This record gives sequence, C-alpha cells and structure tokens, in this order.
Amino acid sequence: MVQEPDPVSNAHARVVKYVQLLEHLRTAPWASGRFEANEDIMLILSAGFMPLIAHEAKPAPELYRILGSKRKQLEQTQNTIWVTNRQQGKTTLLGLIIAAMALSAAPCKTLACVYSTKQERAAELCRAAKDYLYWMRDGKGKHPYWPVHLDRDNERAFSIRRSPGEPASEILARPRNPDTCRGDNPRFGIFDEIAFTSPNFWYTFALPLLQVRSRRFVCCTTPPPRKSFFDEFSQNVKRANADGDNFFTLINHSLACSECIANNVAAECCHRLGFVPPWKSVMSFNALEKLMPKHKAQEFAAEVFGVMDHKYDGFLDERLLKAAAERPMITSLPKKCRTIWVGVDPPAHSTSAMGLVAVVVGDTAQIVVIAIASVDSGATEIGELQHIVDHWIGMVRKHPFCHPESPIVPIIEANNNEPLSLSLLRKIQEHPPIYMPFRKERFPGKSISIADGIGVWTTESSKLASLHVAYQAFMEGRITIAANIVTTNRESIDRKSKPPPEGQPVNQLFEQLGRFGYDKRGKVTGKLTEDDQDDVAMAFLMCIYFRLSVLAADPSATD
Repeated sequence: MVQEPDPVSNAHARVVKYVQLLEHLRTAPWASGRFEANEDIMLILSAGFMPLIAHEAKPAPELYRILGSKRKQLEQTQNTIWVTNRQQGKTTLLGLIIAAMALSAAPCKTLACVYSTKQERAAELCRAAKDYLYWMRDGKGKHPYWPVHLDRDNERAFSIRRSPGEPASEILARPRNPDTCRGDNPRFGIFDEIAFTSPNFWYTFALPLLQVRSRRFVCCTTPPPRKSFFDEFSQNVKRANADGDNFFTLINHSLACSECIANNVAAECCHRLGFVPPWKSVMSFNALEKLMPKHKAQEFAAEVFGVMDHKYDGFLDERLLKAAAERPMITSLPKKCRTIWVGVDPPAHSTSAMGLVAVVVGDTAQIVVIAIASVDSGATEIGELQHIVDHWIGMVRKHPFCHPESPIVPIIEANNNEPLSLSLLRKIQEHPPIYMPFRKERFPGKSISIADGIGVWTTESSKLASLHVAYQAFMEGRITIAANIVTTNRESIDRKSKPPPEGQPVNQLFEQLGRFGYDKRGKVTGKLTEDDQDDVAMAFLMCIYFRLSVLAADPSATD
C-alpha cells in the first residue's frame, strides 16, 4: 500500500521553493540591488500570500518562519497597505511578487487582477512582472525548477503554465471602473496608487471582494492626501493594528521620523537615513528641497519623503471643530428664539446630495444648530425633493426652541438651478410665517449676488467670507448643537428608507467643514475627491454668513 504524502511536508517544500524563487528573481539585472526596507516589505507580502504559496487554507505557523523575517506574529498578516515615497522601487518589487506568485500559487483561471489610477498604469505593473518571466524563459534567468510557458500575452493580460499539461493562470490589468470590473474573481488583487482612485471604487467594488476569506489584497501608494477617503481608511487601519487587528497591516516607509513630522520639518529629518535606498542621493534631497516653493513643501514631503501624517491646511482648524463637537449639547434656552435661519444647498447633479441646516441664535449670541440633514438625491425627482423639504421644515417648526410664530428666513443656493431653488422655496412658504430678505432693493450693487426673491448665489468670495465668519464663531466658542436635532433622509418618500443613525448628521457637519481648503487649482472647496460631499457644510456656512448680511442690510430683521 502506497502511503499518502504528508501535506505539511508538501507545504514546507512549496514554501522553501518559493523562497528560493525569490532569491533567483532578485538576480535579475534590474532587481539585484538589496535594500533592507524593501526586503522587509517583500517578506510581509509573502506572509500575506502564504495560503496561496503553501496551497493550504490555514498554513502552519512554522511555515512563516521559513521566510526568515524577524517580525513577530507574521502569521497574522493577511492584507497589506504599503505607503511609501516615489522612486523607492515599488514597481520593481511588485512585479517580482506577481511573477513569483504566478510560478508558485496553485493554477486558477484568474490568479490576479491589477488595478491602478488608469488601466495603462495597471498594465505597466503587469509588464514589470512579465520582464522577470521573459528573463526566465529566454534570457540568463532560465532555471530547471521553474520552466515558463506563456500562453496569452498582450498589453493588458497574460497567462502562464508551469508545465504544458497544467491549467493556465491569468493575470489581468483592469480598468478603474466598478461596473466594468464587477465580475472580477481573482485569488489576489494588487492596488497601485489606491489613494488616488476614488471612494466609490474602493468602498463599492474593491472592499466587497474581501468577503472571500482566502482572497488577498496588496495596496501600494504614495501618501494619501490628508482628509481624503484613503487617508481616513488608513488611519482606521492604524488604530486597528494598535489593537492587535491585522486584517489589514499598514506599513509606512517614511524617510522622516514622527518627531520631525510633528514639528513640520520632515524635509530636514536625518534620523531615518536607513530607509534611503542606495540608488537615491541624500544630497539630491537637499538640492531639491531648496528649489521647492514654500507652499509646495508638504507635497514635496509626501511624494519624496513618504510623509503620511502631513498637516492639512484647512480653513477651519481641527482643534476648533473638535472643541465644538465635544461641547455639551444644548437642552434648553431661556426663551423661544424669534427667527429660524434655514440653509438649503440643493443637489447640483445626479450624484450629489441636498444639504439642510437650521440654526437659531440665543440671547448670548450663541448659534445653536437645531436641524441637520443630508439627503441622497440620486434619481430623485423635483416633486420628491419638495416633499422631503416640506417634511423636514414641518419638523423644524415643532422644535422646542422655536415659537410657533417665529419667522423662517430661507437661505437657498440658486447657483445651479433657479427653478429647482424656487420650487423648494415654495414648499418652505407653506409653513408660515416666512420672511424673504433677498430682494434687489435691499442688496444693490455686487457686494452679494442674489437671485431676486429666491435665494443667493455662492461665489469664491462668499465662500471665503463664510469660512471667515464661521472661524470667528468657532474661535469664540459660539457654535453649539441642540440635544434634539431634527433630521431626515428619504423616509418621507420611501418606506424602506430609515432616518440617519443618531449622531451621524452632526458628525457629517464637522467632517465636511474640516475638509474645506484650496484644491490644486486654487479653488475653495470641501470636495477633495470626485465622490466627496460638502452639502451640509455649505448649508451651514450659508446660514452663518448670509444671516449677518441680512441683519446688516435690513434693520427690521433680528435674531
């Protein structure tokens, strides 16, 4: 009777052979330079791929020790986020890993999918992997242990067989399009420059792929822009790692230490020169830093030094927003407020949201936010938006801080669609008394742009002015939140929809306010990426700024 081979010993042999393959691939002429930081990340990626390398769902802990890494608990590694700087050798290293996995993992129809900011960039990573395979097939890298048989081989895909009788494994360069990629079913995914894709791609397409337990992700990127979706995701991963959760492992190969980053002198740091690869010049860093304009210093630190925890130059300081968010909520006011100031930011297009904010002002000039709503407006008709506003205003009218005869002052943005803004105003007017201050006779000239009898036009100057007014109010500690916030979503038009979870609208307000700054074109915005929203923040800022404009222009108007 023939005894079955021991599966542990088979797995052991596969891992040993994989390590030998890595050593062989690193003798390729373009990959022969050794660099400790990249050696470390290569072993971390290999640990994450261990189930694919060993052909076992749960590899034994001793298999990880074969990798030779000094890191503890390497067997807990699953998916990796590698944040590094430019020209650090990541394309060469990722190409090597893809080639090694193509020759080591069990054959399957779609072994890997490579994603990046563009399909052409994903194809570059596939070409980096194929360079190793060509070298092993046709060049001096031939080795009897690892014969290379490429079947399909084009710009955006290649398939490989380890022997003529085995099934082929395919590696694909995929577009950054969730709809096109929805049917992807890879054993592992490589996400290059993931921080510069989009939240929609990451949250609605990429992350759901990890429902399959054995699938693995490698995310490699230069530092994500502060306040962007991947910066927030990375910070959550960092906190999870500190708590011992390594579903994702975050590695940041920064050339600046945490102390120099905190002191805003990352470009002058000399404490982590061990992370500078041999093909870079420290003298060049100094020369480039001297040529860099001061307003580009943070971008230089992020791209060249791999600084992840860079400061974000937002208009509203995070400390002010945090102080306001942590301030005790207002449970009562000495007397009912006379005026209800209502800001409405209508949706600009099919993927935007409608922002609704209502504030009242107390006797001590404290600005109390009593209502916040961010309504998903995709595929929503004007009649449905009217119904939502009608439902929300009806609830605002019943807020305990408001007198039944308190006039509502509607402040509606009219930038994108005056007829839509007018239709929303008509629904607000069904809840009298309503006071419409935006008349041409009250606002002559061009100091403030208004849509006569409808609302206001927001401009670059009015955004800056509103941010200045908000900054002053936050500095004085006058922004407060009512304990009983009025909110809504789509529940008034859709029975399946539910109101937002408690606390979510307030968190949205402060998060969106914290994102306001200059974009790369010098435009004032709270939308750092194509999927960001600033609707609630804009509604709030309009309330804060145009309230003062109305009080200055109309002596009869009061709080």
